[in-house]
Amino acid sequence: MYTIIWRYTGYNCKKAAEKALIESSNQYQALIESVDGVVWEADANTFKFTYISNKINKILGYTSEQWLSDPDFWANHIYETDRHWAINFCQTQTRKVLNHVFDYRMLKADGGLVWIKDLVSVIAENGVPKLLRGVMIDITSSKLLSDPDNLEKNVLELVADKEQDLQGILATYLKGIESLLPHMNCSLMQVKNNKLFVLAAPSLPKDYPGCHKRSAYQQTGRLLRRLGLSKGESDRV
Repeated sequence: MYTIIWRYTGYNCKKAAEKALIESSNQYQALIESVDGVVWEADANTFKFTYISNKINKILGYTSEQWLSDPDFWANHIYETDRHWAINFCQTQTRKVLNHVFDYRMLKADGGLVWIKDLVSVIAENGVPKLLRGVMIDITSSKLLSDPDNLEKNVLELVADKEQDLQGILATYLKGIESLLPHMNCSLMQVKNNKLFVLAAPSLPKDYPGCHKRSAYQQTGRLLRRLGLSKGESDRV
């Protein structure tokens, strides 16, 4: 009889321990999901992600399953312009066993871009990096607010420099705007003697739009036709 009671009591203890473990795991998961960012973990040598929280779907539009199924998913979805230096920076800091923070752009599932601030902790054993743990935070809104101020400051400094020509100043300004909105190519135009001239277009072909040979009225009509509008329709708009 005592043996049966002991076994029953042991069984209850095991079930209670399992229940407590499940509850603890659920609480931990709930805590992770409450963080205002994407919590992740990766191998420090291969950079293969071993965990990423579900909030990645809200920020970038990918599921955690998509992310974890491809060992190069993170690297392949960094925006092309940022990819090389961002990967190189993270690898270098990891080898030095240094925690680090860096900002870069990532591609969303719908093709858009998101500015990410990545806060990375390097976990080492005997001085050798083993794990990376971090939080990715969407800072797109703050970037779009702060970077124009820095751009304006840089342009004003160029204006104050008498050795800088107008063409170079305008090109710098447009490149700054394009860095904020990478899917956009910018140009500044001037109408002179009823003709349209390009003042600056650093990312567009040199022959774009070739409008110095046409009147401003002709060039406007040509552009509207490309958009599927007639000149009369544009006047009514």
